[in-house]
Amino acid sequence: MRKLWLIILALVVVVALALMAQPTSTTQADNGPHAQGWGATPDGCAACHRIHRGVNDMLLLNEVEDLCRTCHGAGTTGSVLNVFDGTNDFDGGALRSGGFEFARIDTDDPSLPTPGATPATILTIGVLSVPNSETTQSSHSVDGSPQTIWGNGAITGASSPGMAGYDLECGSCHDPHGNGNYRILRSIPSGSAAPTPGYAILDTLYPKTQASYSTSNYFNMTFTGSASSDNILKDTSAWCSQCHTRYLATRRAPTGPADQSRVDSGDPIFKFRHTSSGVSYSSGGTPSNVTRACITCHAAHGSNATAGDYSGSVPLPGVTPAAAPPAGTNSSDSRLLKMNNRGMCQKCHNQ
Repeated sequence: MRKLWLIILALVVVVALALMAQPTSTTQADNGPHAQGWGATPDGCAACHRIHRGVNDMLLLNEVEDLCRTCHGAGTTGSVLNVFDGTNDFDGGALRSGGFEFARIDTDDPSLPTPGATPATILTIGVLSVPNSETTQSSHSVDGSPQTIWGNGAITGASSPGMAGYDLECGSCHDPHGNGNYRILRSIPSGSAAPTPGYAILDTLYPKTQASYSTSNYFNMTFTGSASSDNILKDTSAWCSQCHTRYLATRRAPTGPADQSRVDSGDPIFKFRHTSSGVSYSSGGTPSNVTRACITCHAAHGSNATAGDYSGSVPLPGVTPAAAPPAGTNSSDSRLLKMNNRGMCQKCHNQ
């Protein structure tokens, strides 16, 4: 009997060592109750819904923001991704998209490019080491209140600055039921009026671990080890442009020499536009990845950056009379940018 127990113990040790030697498994956004394909006997429904006593027309246990907070807020055990505080509780790191209430972006990072060097190889926007030390000054709304989707619509000479009265909440961008996409992003943001089939970013294109949700450099939003020839900057810019359709601009067009950026677009409001697509094209149509993309400059959830008298007094596009707060009260007008004032411009243009 003693010999049998020794054999069993040895086998347990071998199995444990083998498991420890395995590489860290990849993480997918479809997890917990957000899992696509529960089958005939789903368990995840009960995490969020009550059939006869919901608080709204979706029969949810709580309003959307509060329900999401029960897993993705402070002091919860449902998820390590604390998106309200901008922290990855798995490793204590800072989340790539900032946070809705707190963010950990070093918005005064002093690093500037060396003249003649490639910005992508040297630039950094660091991370604050202390969580919840700086509140978010600008963020995408998640409370369902009416918002304006700036730049929404076609470049056809329309004078409207965007779609007004859009009820933005977590579920507008993310599919709580799971869909196999990166960050369970909807292929079409709900209510955005984007045409079908939308833009899907397959989660399997960007293998990652729990630690991959953290960043040590807010200027570099790329993933390493991608199984795709595309990059996440290109994909997320294409996804964001489903709402902000008149913002997106590409250096050269995919099939010809014409630029979409820094030329007259024909739009009376969004007329000349910075490159933002995360990709460039040669005159022959060959694509190449570039760092100029939406999430290079902007934090998707929220930023703790502040704006000064000049940078904070920039009026909202197409609004008459010009809507801007008075001088000295502009700290909350940082437009989701990752650096105070207009420090994002200096990160590339201090040559």
